[in-house]
Amino acid sequence: MTWRRALFDLAPLAAAVLLASAVQAQVDHALYLTGEGATARLRGDATALPAAATRCANCHEASRQPGAADAAYAPRLDARLAQALPRRGGPPSAYDASNLCTLLRTGLDPARVLVRRAMPVYEIDDAGCATLWRALSLREPLTEKP
Repeated sequence: MTWRRALFDLAPLAAAVLLASAVQAQVDHALYLTGEGATARLRGDATALPAAATRCANCHEASRQPGAADAAYAPRLDARLAQALPRRGGPPSAYDASNLCTLLRTGLDPARVLVRRAMPVYEIDDAGCATLWRALSLREPLTEKP
């Protein structure tokens, strides 16, 4: 069997793997967009927030509303999370799945800085954290518009 034939024979398998990966990314991204799958509240308040108020995209994506400012309230969540980047005048933070979960559950970032109170704290299990981390760490950073 030639290498070309082997590639031809493997093409359907490779396509299936890529499709499964794309489907999983869409499912993971839905968690980011819907806020469903975890109970959340504001630090210091026992009242659970509605799912619509807990979507990451509410604060971490630029508004899509006509006439709204083209800026997000909080940093965009994408593959740059894993890089040590300074923010809000504080020390650099680099995320991984574990410290993302710590942030979500307690409000403490990797540099042990307490984030704004407006950031909800979540009751989210390890699987939910891992799913969200996978989705965010695969997101391509936005490029600046010329």
